[in-house]
Amino acid sequence: MTAAFGAGRAIVEVPEDEHEIEAGLMMFGFQSRNYGHWLLEFVPRMLCYNDPRCPEGISLCIDDHMPGSHEEILRLLDTRDRLVIKLPPKPVAFGLLGMAPVPAFFPFDMKPGRPFYDTVWPADVFAAVRQRILDRARECGILSGRTDRRLFISRKAFSQRALVNEAEIAERLRPLGFEIIYPETMSFLEQVEAFHSAALVVGSSSSALCNALFCRPASRIIGLIHEELSFNFRGYTSCIEVGGARILFLRGRTLPRPGVHAFHVSYTVDPEQVAAAVAALETEVATGKPAGFAVQVADDRPIRVPDRDPAGSWKAETVGAARVDPDRLARVRTLAAGWHAGAEAGLCALEAVAYVAGEPHSDQPACASPSLAAFIGTWSDRLSQDARDALILPLVPRLVGTRGSEALERRRVALVVDWLVRTHVPAWFRLAKLNVEADELANRPVVADVADLAAWFDHLKWARKRAAVANPTLRQTGTGVRAAAWDAAHQAAWAAIRDDLDAAGSRIFAAGWDAAYAAAYAAARAWGKAPLEPTRRALQESALALVERMIGTRETDLRELGSGGADPSSDAAAHPPVRHDAEAQA
Repeated sequence: MTAAFGAGRAIVEVPEDEHEIEAGLMMFGFQSRNYGHWLLEFVPRMLCYNDPRCPEGISLCIDDHMPGSHEEILRLLDTRDRLVIKLPPKPVAFGLLGMAPVPAFFPFDMKPGRPFYDTVWPADVFAAVRQRILDRARECGILSGRTDRRLFISRKAFSQRALVNEAEIAERLRPLGFEIIYPETMSFLEQVEAFHSAALVVGSSSSALCNALFCRPASRIIGLIHEELSFNFRGYTSCIEVGGARILFLRGRTLPRPGVHAFHVSYTVDPEQVAAAVAALETEVATGKPAGFAVQVADDRPIRVPDRDPAGSWKAETVGAARVDPDRLARVRTLAAGWHAGAEAGLCALEAVAYVAGEPHSDQPACASPSLAAFIGTWSDRLSQDARDALILPLVPRLVGTRGSEALERRRVALVVDWLVRTHVPAWFRLAKLNVEADELANRPVVADVADLAAWFDHLKWARKRAAVANPTLRQTGTGVRAAAWDAAHQAAWAAIRDDLDAAGSRIFAAGWDAAYAAAYAAARAWGKAPLEPTRRALQESALALVERMIGTRETDLRELGSGGADPSSDAAAHPPVRHDAEAQA
């Protein structure tokens, strides 16, 4: 079946030839090929089909493109010796179709602008699946009886949600007794045996890690994942801990790409932090004292391993009188992208900040403002080498000593939010000839605090819809539009405010996403009618001015504001309008 959709109509073509089946049980559907979806959403249905109340003689129907391991699971779970029918990629007419429910509702972006992908899997259902499969594995003589293996789960065969520095982590873990396994090359029962024999498992939080369901109760799991909160942390926890194992999540650094859903972005994790997490779990087993941090509320953030140097003496919270070492500063002549094992291998922007401040090697300098660090780190990593050295290198010494109070951080985050909604979005709207809408946003009151964005919710939602009217989709306009509207400066701004928006509640977080998509839709509207690059370059210059304001904001400014002084960010000079090509040449 093919379909084409427009704003208010749909054209659907249904092929005439149908595949007819008298009766079948539904084990096919969306994402059935994906191992994680298959194990969590499809496999538990076999408990229903094994129930005596389900009629005999009805075949199990699966998609014909699924891997052999999927059918292997069916054979292990089936107690009724049902025939398996592989459905061709064409319409199927069933005389009778039996359907069992999914064990839990698994939502995906149910609210516009609010990425959400999580659920809690029922313990009783997955305990039954686990027991059945382990029983069959014993019958087949697969389980070795070992309980001491240490596994690192490779994901290098997959490009989505990739652990970019997987090879570095693998090399760091080998001396600790870890063996590298590649689940996609193993049969299902081989995977079950590997996980059941493991004392400690480290791996990307992906489909293969769902196999930790088969781990023993004393096992410990480290799930590596990006820093995005749009991830099913509770889903993995509720599934894996059914058998008594315990999982700890270690969040790395997101490497966002325009147009890629936050759930699926690639990322890196510091190998030393992985080793520290392994040591923490070893201590947990030895002492009985839980590693990590307790979750305080239902929507609290996942566990992160505290940063430390090899001697364990440095704490990120400890900030003394930060000073720039002139000799070290003179040695920093260029900046690299990404994380490095040591200064001799190169320095990214934030590693350079820590270096010139005399701190231990780290890409999380204790002397720097977290919001500025998030902005500069993300921006720098996404620029070309020449642009990185021209724009970011001069800022390195200026970040030293910028860490301040929580109130100061909130003020800096508010500056970024204000720039996004009153400068970034209007610039793209003006390029798309939506001048009235651009002026309406630019002339709204200054965002002095993240909470102020609540008052923008309806305005940004309307702006997004207005830009999307009679507009080609972002997919149709290609990566060029997304790369312009969501360029390095925009991604840097989003990295600086993302956690604060999320902590402020769903309404404010949704407003932030509306702003991002409003800009992208406006760029798509202008696509083919006006060049995008001049606006992108102008916004880059504006972002540099924003960083200057963030650096220049100090505790004394907050005291002056509190005593009734003027807000420097409300001055028109602090927010120069973004000039477009014709204006810039005048």
